Amino acid sequence: MKSKLIKTIAISLCLLSLPIIDSGIIMGTNGISRLLEVNAATEVTVDGIKYTVYEEYAETKAGTSSAYGNPGLTGDIAIQSEVQGKPVTKIGDFSFTCTSITSVTIPDTVTDIGEQAFRFCSELTTVNLPNSLEIIGESAFGSCATLANIELKDSIKIIGNSAFYGNTSLTSVHIPSNLEELGESAFQNCTNISGSIVLPDTMVNIGRQPFRATSISSSLGNYIVGQSVDN
Repeated sequence: MKSKLIKTIAISLCLLSLPIIDSGIIMGTNGISRLLEVNAATEVTVDGIKYTVYEEYAETKAGTSSAYGNPGLTGDIAIQSEVQGKPVTKIGDFSFTCTSITSVTIPDTVTDIGEQAFRFCSELTTVNLPNSLEIIGESAFGSCATLANIELKDSIKIIGNSAFYGNTSLTSVHIPSNLEELGESAFQNCTNISGSIVLPDTMVNIGRQPFRATSISSSLGNYIVGQSVDN
């Protein structure tokens, strides 16, 4: 009898030591950490732009394919480098999709531009990228037909699939010297791109036909890494 009582007490103490959420469901340490981060997030608006602020960082408010993060914006915008004392490190997925912004300046705290962040921004002409940027997500600037001025910094390591698809106002492109991944159709249908392309030795993965339907597509052949490929 005493042995059974001791076992019962031991089991009870073990259960009490586990993290429990309000619904009574017992969660692992990683699960409760993620839950707390989501619950701790706050939304802040600065100069008309919505941000989501977490415990250690902030990002422009993300959206979905049916509900964009910052709908209705127009004109020139500048992303904050810090919100409520937290560095802004990412442009959220679908954050500025289909807006009427004309230019955007992104601060040196940002390392990641999310999926479709600026897709279908039909009036966007100029993007000022930071030297901190490492990732340009899938379709991040896709179908921005008026985008003519953008300098790809050498800090960039990943250019996602269709990142600049259909940007017919682009006339040249600089491949970052530290680029590791160039996604499928990254510059497809950028019909006015011309000049020469240099693919760096850092390249690890090249997607299918990143320059399809451009004036340099047929010259790239098998993508000679580390060499200049002329038009």
